[in-house]
Amino acid sequence: MNTRDAAKTLLADVASDRNDYRVLAQLLEQQFAAALRHDAAAIDAINQRIEPLLARLDEHRRLRPTLAARLLGVTRGGSMDEVIALLPATPAAALAGWWAELQQAVRHCKELNARNGRLMSSQQEIMQRVLHGESDTYVAD
Repeated sequence: MNTRDAAKTLLADVASDRNDYRVLAQLLEQQFAAALRHDAAAIDAINQRIEPLLARLDEHRRLRPTLAARLLGVTRGGSMDEVIALLPATPAAALAGWWAELQQAVRHCKELNARNGRLMSSQQEIMQRVLHGESDTYVAD
């Protein structure tokens, strides 16, 4: 892959990831609402939509350092900040904005995912107590 192709791929992947994280945030909100309703079928359907998004995002994440290294002319991974610094002012400003937006979207989705995990874990714990009783119940000898 030449430098021009690496640049095109990197920019396309960042643009794609920005969109995918918007979709992921919406799906995580839907997942939370479904969990509140105890709608297992909806949660499963949402998870089926989340999985390919995560696979694509992970693929881009893994490829990004290689593309950055190609653009920077180094043999091992480079950072996006180094790539941005390499660009002329106008495209650098645009990419810096996209990159900041992407980083914020990642943080937001991590927060939503953690929230959803806490809710579902709490629901699982409650169901275990309902089905099997309290595990810490004191019983006199």
